[in-house]
Amino acid sequence: SSDLNGFDSTYTQKPLSFFGKTEFVRLIGKAIDNALSGDDGVSITQLVGVGNLNDLTTTDVFIKALARLADYAPDLLKQSYMISLGVPRHERDVVSNILDMSNDAESGGGLSDDDGFAIMETFVAQNAKTLADFFTVRLRKIVEQTTTAVNSSTQDS
Repeated sequence: SSDLNGFDSTYTQKPLSFFGKTEFVRLIGKAIDNALSGDDGVSITQLVGVGNLNDLTTTDVFIKALARLADYAPDLLKQSYMISLGVPRHERDVVSNILDMSNDAESGGGLSDDDGFAIMETFVAQNAKTLADFFTVRLRKIVEQTTTAVNSSTQDS
């Protein structure tokens, strides 16, 4: 909740809706795409920092992967907060500016470290199954399909 230049809204975290899940997965997918492409692209295992995709069920690994992805998609964390808090699209620019502010009484905006981590922890707790499914089922499927395609194309050469 904030009152800044007449803007006053309250957001409450809830488990992601179907469309919230698809928006979050799309956000992560774009960030992964950015991370994997280009001259300085990384592999999935470099990105998540583990050699075994079966290990991708812990909050620590998810947070580390988000932090690494943020290098390739700097707005990722803030956008995931917008999705997590259910901020309507037409309010996201204003809320983004408020979140960028210093967390003090004078500015009236920003997040304290405690609030920032609490939002992240609540997001993970409320959406653990969706997140685990994305990283252990959906991402593994993409890696397997990519590996199969690469192996197939090298055999055809």
